Amino acid sequence: MHGVGLHAISRAEMSDLSGRLLGVIVLVLSLSVHEWAHAATAVWLGDDRPIRDGRYTLNPIAHIDPIGTILLPLLGAPIGWAKPVVWDPRNVRRDIPIGRATWMVSLAGPFSNLVIALVAALAYVLTYRYAIASAHLIRPFAAMFLQMNVGLAIFNMLPLPPLDGSRIVDVNVPRSFESQWALVHRYAPFIFIGLILLNSQTHMLEIPIALAVNGLLGIAAHMVGVPY
Repeated sequence: MHGVGLHAISRAEMSDLSGRLLGVIVLVLSLSVHEWAHAATAVWLGDDRPIRDGRYTLNPIAHIDPIGTILLPLLGAPIGWAKPVVWDPRNVRRDIPIGRATWMVSLAGPFSNLVIALVAALAYVLTYRYAIASAHLIRPFAAMFLQMNVGLAIFNMLPLPPLDGSRIVDVNVPRSFESQWALVHRYAPFIFIGLILLNSQTHMLEIPIALAVNGLLGIAAHMVGVPY
């Protein structure tokens, strides 16, 4: 399973080295949880492959891809990724259909990012609910965790290989569309690059990300009793 995500760092922050370093830290932690969630779900379903591969851990070192997780984000690239978790559906418990297992493992990564995003939203609004002396330090971190993890969740659910959303299509595509879906797999690298370039020009994913961020902030505000 791939953990791939568009950066949630603003253009102003991207031009600042300290902002990039902060973004890399948030990205590394977020992608590590994403990949661990894939691994933990596969293990829970009966597959020990992630354990044998050393991926059933929250240790970021196990999940970092030197280029995708560190180098490109530091250079200001609007995308990052971690090493994909490999799991074997043949090891899944017999009472779990392969299709359902694929859904569960695939959704685990984006779901973990939504959980992180909600925690970040709670941290953000709590600085308004209580007089926290370090609020000026907490809010930027919380805001970046919130935005980046929402972006990770949304981006990874796009039905395009190697993103998590494509795994769900793999096990649910109707037979009448299998040949067309095979073409998507064949040309996925070119489609993927085109999507990144298109988003860099149009920022088309900013709207759903902004809506989701505002929604989570609203939920968090309601949970702690802060007007929103």
